[in-house]
Amino acid sequence: ASSSRMALWARYGMEKMLFALLVVACLIAAQTKSELRSWFIGVGMLFGFTVLTRPEGILLCLAVVALRLHTSFRESNPNPLRREVWMIGGLVGVVGPHLLWRLSYYGEWLPMTFYAKVDLRPDLVVRGVGGLGQKTPRSTAGGPPNSPE
Repeated sequence: ASSSRMALWARYGMEKMLFALLVVACLIAAQTKSELRSWFIGVGMLFGFTVLTRPEGILLCLAVVALRLHTSFRESNPNPLRREVWMIGGLVGVVGPHLLWRLSYYGEWLPMTFYAKVDLRPDLVVRGVGGLGQKTPRSTAGGPPNSPE
């Protein structure tokens, strides 16, 4: 690894390097100039694989689509939504079947780890929302919290 921070970050999860690769591939693919419908569907599928790797990948997709829409409207493109609809269609084509399978197999939309780690009792939710304004501790080295320096 050429980056010591990346090497440290990669030690804390099996999927993190794959996620980093997919994020970079998504950003490169989304910036590529193309008018082919199949290209946008493929970019959306790439975003879908990113979401399946780590659910926060949906935030990347939403940010890219919002930026592309903003740019399209600013440049007065005649049909700004067409390409983004195909991109979102590719994402739904990858994530949708997985969610349907999860629902049919497990009977739940969310993975079991969500239910094991998250308690949505109202008193805990109120306490958690109240704690959002507090400062969080940061590592002095800039790595993950509580990581070895």
